[in-house]
Amino acid sequence: MAPTPPKKVRVVNQAKKDRKILKTKAAEDGRSNAQKKQETEKKTAALLKGRKAELERLPEDQKTEEVKNELIQIQKDEVEAARKIAEARVEETNFDKDYSNAQMEEDFDVVDHPDNPRNTTELPSSPTVNKDLAALLAGTRLSDDREFLDVEEGSGLRDSQDIIGYKGGFGTTALVYDCEVPRWPIYRLRKDLVVDQEKLPNFMDRRRGGKKKKGSRELWRKKDVDKVLGIAIAVPIGYSGDPEELVELIPYMSSLDKAKLRDDYEDVPQQPDVQLLIQWKEPIIVEGPDGVEEKVDISWESRSGCASIWKKKSVADRVLVMYARYHEVNYRAFGGKHPSEERGISPFEIPSAGSTPRTSEEPEDTEKKAKKKKAKEKKAKEKKGKGKKEDEKTEDESETEDESETEEESETPKEKKAKGKKAKEKKAKGKKAKEKKAKGKKGKGKKEDEKTEDETEEESETEEESEAEEGKAKEKKAKEKKAKGKKDDEKKDDEKKVDAAAAYKTGLKAFEPKFRMVEEVEEGAKLTATQKGEMIEAFDAYWEKQQAKSK
Repeated sequence: MAPTPPKKVRVVNQAKKDRKILKTKAAEDGRSNAQKKQETEKKTAALLKGRKAELERLPEDQKTEEVKNELIQIQKDEVEAARKIAEARVEETNFDKDYSNAQMEEDFDVVDHPDNPRNTTELPSSPTVNKDLAALLAGTRLSDDREFLDVEEGSGLRDSQDIIGYKGGFGTTALVYDCEVPRWPIYRLRKDLVVDQEKLPNFMDRRRGGKKKKGSRELWRKKDVDKVLGIAIAVPIGYSGDPEELVELIPYMSSLDKAKLRDDYEDVPQQPDVQLLIQWKEPIIVEGPDGVEEKVDISWESRSGCASIWKKKSVADRVLVMYARYHEVNYRAFGGKHPSEERGISPFEIPSAGSTPRTSEEPEDTEKKAKKKKAKEKKAKEKKGKGKKEDEKTEDESETEDESETEEESETPKEKKAKGKKAKEKKAKGKKAKEKKAKGKKGKGKKEDEKTEDETEEESETEEESEAEEGKAKEKKAKEKKAKGKKDDEKKDDEKKVDAAAAYKTGLKAFEPKFRMVEEVEEGAKLTATQKGEMIEAFDAYWEKQQAKSK
């Protein structure tokens, strides 16, 4: 009989564990020291900047040699502070790498199963694989009890992972359960997996956030929550950061900022999907994937559903971040090694002999990269063109200056004296011409003063009458303009009111099917007066939010 392979287990190696703890602590301490250095140098740089501004504001007569020397010293100190800040940043990045490397180190050994194992976790094993391994070692026939292998189903999952549900809607999102740490599971949302929708439940059908309890108008709130059991995060494949950081809200971006990013062929940041696992005090009856009704105590709630449960969006966002940190940090502390999925060979492609396996990068990604390169090259060319034009201008200016300098240098001292005499003669002629002009003006002034007082009085009266008539005409024109402006404004207001009323009616019609779905009212049935009132109140709240956003 062929020998069976020994059972393998993971045994904690205390020396490796202690070494890992020391490395992580050293990396954390170094990172905190580097951050403190940056803060202190930034404060000194701010003080230097303030002192520099005070000295530069002083008037020129108060800028003594001491002040000038102090300004020079401040500039040197600013350069030194900037250098220290850059060094501290480099240290922080290095310590971050040390920390990640320390977290990836294994603190266990894979050994044969002992008689009395301690601190061990059994590796997953398959009876078929063990039989085939024994047959290969003995050189006998392989077992025939093989099932048909579906390449799609389960591809991309590790041995510790399993799909427990899915989310419908735009695309199918798989809900993955990961028990790498046996008593501390984590959950992931993935769109790169094939889901058997006939066997697995759609957890959107079991949500309670934003819905009313059966037979009452009361919504499901925080008081109905028994406990929060976990959180599912959509972690991108190959993501190198901590998953809990993805739960934090992305800062608001205007449409102009997004358009700029698209013009530069850069990705617009999007909020990753998050689902909170809640256990409720009261169960509800839901139809399962096999069509049989069953009692359900738990539900997966979205970000908007949590905002309805906790009554405020800001509170719900803080709750999601808190539970994400709690579960993900403890998962890594308990020995979890796979917070994000690694890129691997596609299960649908078999690489040819001698070729390197291609990652799951799509041709769209390569096109985006090519477009980004082209945009960067264009910007670089434009900058180079501007620099060349400026250099040519400076060269031309320098050539003219050099020519003038060479002409001055080529002149002899006698020629210089002659030029000086000619310049003096020109100045003297200019003075004489100015004196003649001044005398002519004085003569004209005397003649004009001899005019009679009657003529001046008549001219002043006619001028006053013409000015009064012009003022009346201007006042009439201003009044007519104001009247026209008021009429135009009234027309615009009326048009806006008509447009708003039409938009409100169309929005209310589009809102009615959603209201019927939530209230479980059939399409053909008429709404009661109370239902119509509730629908209008709900739509008014929604309409006010939309109007505030548009403003």
